[in-house]
Amino acid sequence: PAQNTFADNLTNPQNGDANEVIAEIGSASTKDVLPITRNEMRRLWPMGWLVGVLVDKFFSLLQERNDLANRPGTSLLNCWFAPTEFYGMYLSTKGNAQDFVEKTDDTYWMQWFEFGTHELLLIPLSKSNKHFTLLVVNFKNRRYEYFDSLINNPDYADPKFAEQMLAWAADWVAAAWKRRF
Repeated sequence: PAQNTFADNLTNPQNGDANEVIAEIGSASTKDVLPITRNEMRRLWPMGWLVGVLVDKFFSLLQERNDLANRPGTSLLNCWFAPTEFYGMYLSTKGNAQDFVEKTDDTYWMQWFEFGTHELLLIPLSKSNKHFTLLVVNFKNRRYEYFDSLINNPDYADPKFAEQMLAWAADWVAAAWKRRF
């Protein structure tokens, strides 16, 4: 059998040490670096599943770029990208919007969200850790949106889950708004 070359190890996430950092997402403002390990990249390989840590890393990058680009006079929407633990907090409160508001009010990630300032709130959801969907609270257009790339796939689609999350988002926003104002 042929030996893998150094280049093969770098470009093929299947080869090499699972904990090796093979990519980094750099932060322009804080100079922080978000490392991406070979094991995390393996999850993106064909037939792999996206993991929350990668979603969080990319959402963190998008948040930073949004914050840097969102200056007065620009036409960009002011977005807030929720971490994947948002859905875990939802589960821990058994879907009770008022309990969710109380439990998340002091979390580091809710301290950056501002009603009246952010126009879009993007929330990644992963039911059963099998497939990510996206819940969007669109403050600008006053609506709730749910995106699922597998909505037409009967093995993964769950219309009741979508309806449940949309209804919960409306309840949560109402409870959070009432608490803040």
